[in-house]
Amino acid sequence: MKCSKKAIRQEFKKKIKQISLQERRKQEQQICQQLCRLDVWKNAKTIALTLPMEHELNLDYVFKKAKECNKQIVVPITRPHHQMVFVKYDEYGLVKQNNFGIREPIFELSEICPKTQIDLVIVPGVSYSKSGDRVGFGGGYYDRFLEDFTKVKLSLAYDFQLYEETIWQREETDITLDMVITWKGVEVS
Repeated sequence: MKCSKKAIRQEFKKKIKQISLQERRKQEQQICQQLCRLDVWKNAKTIALTLPMEHELNLDYVFKKAKECNKQIVVPITRPHHQMVFVKYDEYGLVKQNNFGIREPIFELSEICPKTQIDLVIVPGVSYSKSGDRVGFGGGYYDRFLEDFTKVKLSLAYDFQLYEETIWQREETDITLDMVITWKGVEVS
């Protein structure tokens, strides 16, 4: 019997609290190093990232490396009807919290990055399978955005977030990832 996505999300919240901040930061740095070794990273000019919440994998290392490599960073803005767009990220720009408690930059319409200009999307999530399935935070924003995205979509994960097989019920609208990267390396490809 498959677990519900709700149960998977609750399990994630328990597990993330059990890991020390020191261990989390160590894994995050190693995960970033694994990412930066990949050709998909080296070849990407525009990278879509999120401004993570406290319980999510910290992306400070990824932001830092992207800046060092002169990559354009774009971050999501939620829109009505469970849609989202990505806008150019300015580390000194103003941010606000949306209705879900997610930080979003305050932006001008001219800053929206067309989907076709994004080379790599780093997709947040709660759990992943080695076949590329993903449980997100609910709402389907990324699944909607990625349904016609033709370039690389991957996730960065703590090792406890990765399952050998999909233990939850997949939905028709769920998008399969190209890669999942842990501190050990590429786990899905």
